[in-house]
Amino acid sequence: MPGYRSRRDVEGDGPEDQRKLFIGGISYTTTEEGLRDFYEQYGTLVDCVVMRERSVIPGKKGRSRGFGFVTFEKIEQLDDAMKNRPHKIDGREVEPKRAVPLGDSDKPGAHLTTDKLYVTGLGGDNVQE
Repeated sequence: MPGYRSRRDVEGDGPEDQRKLFIGGISYTTTEEGLRDFYEQYGTLVDCVVMRERSVIPGKKGRSRGFGFVTFEKIEQLDDAMKNRPHKIDGREVEPKRAVPLGDSDKPGAHLTTDKLYVTGLGGDNVQE
């Protein structure tokens, strides 16, 4: 599979939690391959998973839980994916967010996303772009 290497093959550039993207609202029919095919346009993936319910039948995959994760090789690739929202996979608009480690999910501001940054005190010789 072009553009895909297992976690054992490459560690990546930067901490994994800064390269990992949560993908919410995926179709129950979306597979790891479909998720991988979509997100490879932004860069090399080191991991891709669709979360599934536990199956009571040995050897059978459970039903999709409607979300998954992709981990990019580089932080810049995740940034590129986030800049190019909205994402539509298998005919459904999904909700990508930067993944938050379980231990940090209860901290204030952990789930916030922003497209704007307020900067003050730069001096008079800066030009607005």
